[in-house]
This record gives sequence, structure tokens and C-alpha cells, in this order.
Amino acid sequence: MPTLDPKALRKAFGSYMTGVTVVTARAADGTPVGFTANSFTSVSLDPPLLLVCPGSHLSSFETFRTCTHFAVSVLAEGQEDVSNTFGSSKGGRFDNVASTADANSVPLSDGAVAQFSCTAHSCTTAGDHIILVGQVTDFARIEKPGLGYGHGGYFTLAKERMAQATPDRPTCVGAIIEQDGALVVQNDARAPTLPSTTLTGNTGARSAIAAHLEAQGLATDIGRVYSVFDDANGGEKFIYFTATLRGTGAKAQYIPLDDIPQTHWPSPAIATMMARYHQERANNQFGLYIGDSAAGDVHPETRT
Repeated sequence: MPTLDPKALRKAFGSYMTGVTVVTARAADGTPVGFTANSFTSVSLDPPLLLVCPGSHLSSFETFRTCTHFAVSVLAEGQEDVSNTFGSSKGGRFDNVASTADANSVPLSDGAVAQFSCTAHSCTTAGDHIILVGQVTDFARIEKPGLGYGHGGYFTLAKERMAQATPDRPTCVGAIIEQDGALVVQNDARAPTLPSTTLTGNTGARSAIAAHLEAQGLATDIGRVYSVFDDANGGEKFIYFTATLRGTGAKAQYIPLDDIPQTHWPSPAIATMMARYHQERANNQFGLYIGDSAAGDVHPETRT
């Protein structure tokens, strides 16, 4: 049997978009434990079963392997910080995250779109993980958008739909495209611009930029929304996606990623966006900007 590259396999598994959950239990001494997981699956309605897959690398692995009760909280849009806290290897996960104990004294994350209290039904070893099946004894649900994860970053349907919707005013839609340590640009290195087009008719933003890039001979995988902003003086709207290039684009021009800060971009707003992209890429901590060309908010996301 051929040896598989673990990093490449993890990226392939990450192509499947999932929700984000926090799985919790209590250790024998009563200490609450928990971890972030997207390996969550509904199994059965009769009896009501679900499963999660704790890994042997977890400090709380033995607690989950031997627990009699555990709980799952399906995180909501805006709970990226909760996910990051429980995904960290550092302690004190419950210190800064609001939670409420269920009937079995297991913490449930406040604000989650769904919460499930479970008794342990079965536990099966599967490689470097266990398949922990729980029988749902109680649950709660609220009407709120959930938090998604795929291709190494968070996303929400609400934000994606906002960017995909056909705007009611002139809109520029573009892409920040990487390949092998370089950034795809139009024109040349002396006057580079990001690949972009203007929306027309009833075409959504994602469809428009995908069609534009294809027409330019650029085979790309369009990623998540990176920036949505208006001209501070009114008028045009801008939507930018991240993307990766498949193969070599015959008509593509490139600049090294390290040259982004020194590049003369066509407008101060684009320069600011690209400076943020360069910094976030260096820190491996990305965000979605929503605002105008002068001020706005960055909603954190993560790549792994």
C-alpha cells in the first residue's frame, strides 16, 4: 500500500466544508475539558445518536475515551473566538468562554446554534482517533446562522450570500490569487492591478469573477470572501475573493508576495487591503473586512 503524505491528505480532507463544534465533558476529578471538532455527525433518530472523533493527541483523550456523559455545541456565526480557544493547546479554555452546565454538569457553549447532551453509547478505536457515539438525552436549538469551516478557514453562509448577491449599484469584483509564492496581477510589475471585473446584469459576484478569470485563461479555485467595502465617497462597491491558481496561466503576470508592501497599487483602498493581506499571511491569521474604503471591521478567520 503506498505511503500517503499526511499534510496533503489533511488538506484533501479539509476540502469538505463542515460546521464547527465544541465537544465537552468532565474529567474524573470534575475538571471541565473540551476541544474544537468538525468531525461531528448525526447517526440515528431512533434511537437518537450522534458521533464525534476525539484524537489521541488531545490532553483530554482519556477523559473522552472513558466518559459516561459528554456534550456537543454547534457554534454560531461570530463564535470564531470560541472555536480558536478550544482549538488551542493552551489551558484555561473555560475561563473566557461563557458556558452553562447541562443536567449532567457538562458545559454547553452559550450562544451555540444547537446543543446536545449525551450519554456515551459506544467507543471504538479507529487509528489515532476514537469514534465516540453518544445517545442524545436533551437538545436545544436557536434560529441563527452557523459557523462553517473549509479549506483551512472559517466562513458563514450569511457573509457568503451577502457577497454573492447581485448588488444594487456599480460593483467591482476581484480576486487575490496566489501561486508558488507569487501574486497574480494584471498589467505589469510597474503598474499592477488585481484581476477584476465589473458586475453586469443579474450575475452574482462569485460567478462573475470566476467567468472573468476563465476568459483570461486563468484556471482558478475561488476561495472565501476577503473584503467587501464601499467607496467612502459613495458610488462603487468592491468585493474581493481569495483564490489559488491551478497550473500556469498563459496570460498571467506575477509579482513576488514579498513585494506587496512596496507595490504601487491603483488606489489607497487597494493598497490598504493588500498591506493587511501581506501581514495576515505572515501571521497565518486571516479576516474578512466589511466596511468602506476609509473604515470598517475585520472579522477573524483562520488558516491551518
